[in-house]
Amino acid sequence: MASPQKENGYAEIANELLDAYAKYFPGHGEGQVLIAIIRKTYGWHKKEDKISVSQIEDLTGLSRRRVIVCIQNLEAKRMIEIQRKRGRGNINLPNTIKLQKNHELWVVTEKSSYYRKDLQARKNRYKKSKQGVVTEIKGSDGNDKRVVTENEKNSQFPSPTKDTYTKDSIQKILSQLLCDEILLRRPNYKKPNLQQWAKHVDLMIRIDKRDPTEIERVIRWCQRDDFWQDNILSTAKLRKQYDQLALKMSKENPQQHDNYPQYEDWTGRQEQEFTPEEIERNKEFVRGLADKIGHKGEIE
Repeated sequence: MASPQKENGYAEIANELLDAYAKYFPGHGEGQVLIAIIRKTYGWHKKEDKISVSQIEDLTGLSRRRVIVCIQNLEAKRMIEIQRKRGRGNINLPNTIKLQKNHELWVVTEKSSYYRKDLQARKNRYKKSKQGVVTEIKGSDGNDKRVVTENEKNSQFPSPTKDTYTKDSIQKILSQLLCDEILLRRPNYKKPNLQQWAKHVDLMIRIDKRDPTEIERVIRWCQRDDFWQDNILSTAKLRKQYDQLALKMSKENPQQHDNYPQYEDWTGRQEQEFTPEEIERNKEFVRGLADKIGHKGEIE
């Protein structure tokens, strides 16, 4: 059983610095590398030390590539300072690394006046490097603050691949509707990522407060309109132009909001113009949509 004791070694760190780490501690690999640097410096009662990449690999269990990327990003955030040296024959020697104790200089939010200049310098320095890049993203607080993060394809924390929206969700149903309407006009249309399309539909419903029933009507109307059918080819474009589409639809079909359209009105074509496969697919889809949006009418 593990029983750490102070007598076996400890790191003296100011409480103010610990408070700053508690507020701005980097996530994932960068946090592990930062702890390793603290262990190799303050753990030996030093302010700085020559620390090789292999030493940090052994302490963290991270790959060499990941360690290099994390060191680059911690330096870009000004949480550590690095003195680089080269030996004879242009050979890299272990870097001298120390913690940046002045947490007001950390570039974890857009407080530092050096942020833009420093970030651009890092981007240019690692532009052609295969070890990693430094990018900027919005802060988690949503206040348009920026942080520096790593952009690595082989991350040990990959994005989930499980479908977010099931085929029975209203978001997926409406996305599939737009896709099917486009396919009726252009059978060789490249099939889109319906999960991405469903995200935009979800934003329309949750954020924009659009009625799913009206969204369905707008989709069918715009895909029958000579002008809009070639302009609305994704749910992202549908969301962007939604108000204009809805107003135009209401002006041309003032009764459409009161009377649910019949099958012939939706298609704009005579039933005999459809292939049997198209008819069956359309009916099956509409039944599922009607159940979701609460339509009580009979669908034949």
